[in-house]
Amino acid sequence: MTAAAAAVDVRALTRSYRPRRGGPESEVTALRGVDLTVEQGEVRGLLGPNGAGKTTLCKILCTVLTPTGGTAHVLGHDVAADPRSVKPLVGIVFGGDRGLYGRLGARQNLQLWGALYGLYGAPCAAASANCSTGSASPTAPTNASTGSPAA
Repeated sequence: MTAAAAAVDVRALTRSYRPRRGGPESEVTALRGVDLTVEQGEVRGLLGPNGAGKTTLCKILCTVLTPTGGTAHVLGHDVAADPRSVKPLVGIVFGGDRGLYGRLGARQNLQLWGALYGLYGAPCAAASANCSTGSASPTAPTNASTGSPAA
């Protein structure tokens, strides 16, 4: 990694999926030959219709998915070859009404993300111990902004 590395550097990035049902002929390509550079300090947005690959690209950059072709680097670190170096540099929360995060309490969200970053057991419990869920149950889902029980 060099000090002048781009924040994000993507070259010929491809990601294909094989649906749960169907054979190889039903393979879906979510990303095909994507090139993107975002310099440090720049802010970019991803716009496109449903199915355009926006979430897939973000998941690859955050090391949640691996690309099926091409390369992706975050601050000079290859997301496929060196995900452990990338994870501390990025953070993302995928929204949506059907998402998992809203169904979990604040402490549960901290424990989930701790586990995703390799923090388990006592260290994870200690890190999330100061989190108040706003209810008598430490695992009851709550509204993160109000502390009241989730609907």
